[in-house]
Amino acid sequence: MNILKWTVSGLIAVAPLGLLTGCHEHRHEVVVHEERPVVVEREPAQVIVVPEPPPPIIVEKVPHGPRGQIWIAGHYDYYDHHYVWRPGHHEAPPHKGARWEPDRWDRTEHGYEHRAGHWK
Repeated sequence: MNILKWTVSGLIAVAPLGLLTGCHEHRHEVVVHEERPVVVEREPAQVIVVPEPPPPIIVEKVPHGPRGQIWIAGHYDYYDHHYVWRPGHHEAPPHKGARWEPDRWDRTEHGYEHRAGHWK
């Protein structure tokens, strides 16, 4: 699987040829990791682009969380040439009025771009 990485300073082509050679049939392997993501209070500096869309979202039952914390839904990351499900979790906002921007995958002319979730 080939990946393009974009950074704030510019475009870094890691291995773009696979994106330009046409369609390929790919099987999705979903791996669930229990570790919690590190969340920073800024826009992500890197955008990962992959040619195939992420698998369907896994519907999670939202458990009651500690007072003052919000539910951050699970999402897919792309790691080691396959999609990885990151389960949802509760988290306290970093400051009053903070709002969570969830992870998302946007379809573009180059493939599917991942934007990491972050606090605003």
